[in-house]
Amino acid sequence: MIRSVLCFFVFACLALFLNSDYSYALKTDFHGHLKSNYVLRDTNGFQNKFMDSVTCSQWLTELKFDLTVRPEDVSFAGFKLRKIFLTYRGAYDAVFDVTDRWDNVRDKSPSDFELGKDDLKVENDLREAFVDFTTRFGSQQSIAVRLGRQIVQWGEADGFNVVNIVNPQDNRNKMFFDNPEDLATPLWMGRFDYSSGMVGPFNSIDLQFVLIPDIRPHQFAPLDQSSTDPNDNCNAPYAFGFKYVKDWGIPALTEFAEPLLKLHNILPPDSQIIGIINEIGIENGISVNDGSNIHMSVAPQIAELLGGEYAATPPIEIKERVPSSNIDNMEYGGKLRVAIADSEFTFYYLRSYADDAGIDLSRGFTESALYLDHPKQDMYGFSFNTYVSSINAVIRGEANIVSKVPFYDTADPFTELFYGTLPEELFGPAIVIFQNLEFGLDPSMKGYTMHRVYQSLLGFDKSFWLRFLNPRNMINASLQAYWKHIDDWEYDPVHRPWDQEDNYRFTGLFYTHYNSGRIFPQLFVMYDTEDAWMTSFSVKYTRDGKWFYKLGLMAFWGEEPNGDGSSGNRYSKNAVGAFTAPVNLMKTSELSFTVGYNW
Repeated sequence: MIRSVLCFFVFACLALFLNSDYSYALKTDFHGHLKSNYVLRDTNGFQNKFMDSVTCSQWLTELKFDLTVRPEDVSFAGFKLRKIFLTYRGAYDAVFDVTDRWDNVRDKSPSDFELGKDDLKVENDLREAFVDFTTRFGSQQSIAVRLGRQIVQWGEADGFNVVNIVNPQDNRNKMFFDNPEDLATPLWMGRFDYSSGMVGPFNSIDLQFVLIPDIRPHQFAPLDQSSTDPNDNCNAPYAFGFKYVKDWGIPALTEFAEPLLKLHNILPPDSQIIGIINEIGIENGISVNDGSNIHMSVAPQIAELLGGEYAATPPIEIKERVPSSNIDNMEYGGKLRVAIADSEFTFYYLRSYADDAGIDLSRGFTESALYLDHPKQDMYGFSFNTYVSSINAVIRGEANIVSKVPFYDTADPFTELFYGTLPEELFGPAIVIFQNLEFGLDPSMKGYTMHRVYQSLLGFDKSFWLRFLNPRNMINASLQAYWKHIDDWEYDPVHRPWDQEDNYRFTGLFYTHYNSGRIFPQLFVMYDTEDAWMTSFSVKYTRDGKWFYKLGLMAFWGEEPNGDGSSGNRYSKNAVGAFTAPVNLMKTSELSFTVGYNW
């Protein structure tokens, strides 16, 4: 916050005072909202029994406002100061005070992107703060420069980030399919736009460049400080997806632990180690949390039994390695948009660090740490939209190629990733039990591999009459089909269990209004071909455009591939996707109430 205020003050001073020959008047716009959102989560899912297992997951009161200042007759080096803009958001989530359900959320870490409970409870953020300079030359050409903390939106998609990846996502206290700007993390950057009027067959040509020295990852809710501390289990309200991951039976971990079963042959039945192994239940699949028990309890005792010493008794920490924010690591990219008749075509390029991390398992024992890596990648994209007058509809689409995306992959011998970090001498005479292990870890083995990814989306927007639903106003519909392909990838239920080679999703958004815009219902439906449906229905009411009230229902439907963590069928190779495995959202439904005031 302090850095944001200082930088904004510097920008404002530069804009207003560098030119000594100015006289100015200020025009200002000030608007915003104050709202309170209360969310009840059904942790058993509406599809099982409506609201039978309810917890309060959010009671967030938010103040957000925008301030736009437009000086007159202020210029510098031929550029006119067009506007100074800032957006502030402050919030308080009372859920941490009205219930003890979320008491075990982790504390703030030294890294500013690794959040803690205080970051969820109170927000005090100058989200956007930038200045715009513009200049014109000729009758139809202009250049605009925007400097500061900002959000840049690319593409034509609703709810999907195909080419819209300039700003990382922020899911600390929201899921997805929300207001895109609320889900974006603002970044300090420079943005440069060139616009031209009619050139040859083109109605207009626009060119944009972005330079981004501010490097940040996908912002999740506070996760764990340790992968092996039993008190750490992704306890934040909107970290439940990662909690499922840690409870999920990972087949490769089962393969890793299978040699422990052979200890039954050399240990007495009443051995503490045998008791722990039996309690874990290897045949049902070892989860990350089970692996934590092995790490903290079983492995040290095995080492002692074998006459050695297990040095990795401290909890295995989770550390995120994000490149430093500086000029050397600067991300950069641009887009070219051309308009022809009733169509627009845009081409994109972005050189950046992957927002979503790859999990580096190779130092789990040597450093007692799991690292989250963000490798460099290149995105090449394309989007279009065209108005088809004959059917009074808009057809739009996006496609991209991302050069390198990290995916969880233990196709190389999983045991080598873990046992390979241990000295062979540790096993002594019992080495015969582990005779198939390879000692000496290959440093290139990370636990993830990099793959090229192809994505595409096709959208169709049209308004139509359904007079039995709304005799006075049309129904607005937006339909989308999405496809994702991972190059050189083959699903494997043991070593590549989290991603299919191809994923398809279909969405529909329908909305209208009644009573002169006072009542605004909206329905969103998504189908993922990996056995998952999501529905979101809301009704918003406002009497004067200022006070508003909103009721929302969001639910996932479909097969539960991961079970509840206690059955033998902890995973399903037939349902692997963003909403099924390993993040089981089928038991997630929410009922929300919002009241607010706009000005």
